[in-house]
Amino acid sequence: MSDKSLLISGKPLEQPPESGENRLLYDKEQTQRAKVMQVVFIAVVIVMVLLTVALSIYRSVVANEALYILLGVSLLGFVLIQCIMIYFVRSGALEKGKTWFFYFTGLCTILESIFTCVLIFD
Repeated sequence: MSDKSLLISGKPLEQPPESGENRLLYDKEQTQRAKVMQVVFIAVVIVMVLLTVALSIYRSVVANEALYILLGVSLLGFVLIQCIMIYFVRSGALEKGKTWFFYFTGLCTILESIFTCVLIFD
């Protein structure tokens, strides 16, 4: 039988194993440790972004140049993409096997924060 005929027949599909290693990002059955790691990751991203945006605003005021504030705005664009990814994960629109992209965009946001801080203070 094909996948479509299994769904039409009403037979339940096989459930994936419930071990701790196979539980991903936002799952009702995920362990407490996985939930804490997700919250810590998001908190690190938020702290890095807030710090970088605050430093870019400070540097643009001190140097009297708008270029530095544009670096902060660019970083906020990455944060917007990250927020959209969080929405997709929580709504279930993102497949469980593709949640690695959520962490990848978060890592890219952290790296851009670091690089922006380096550029701001030469």
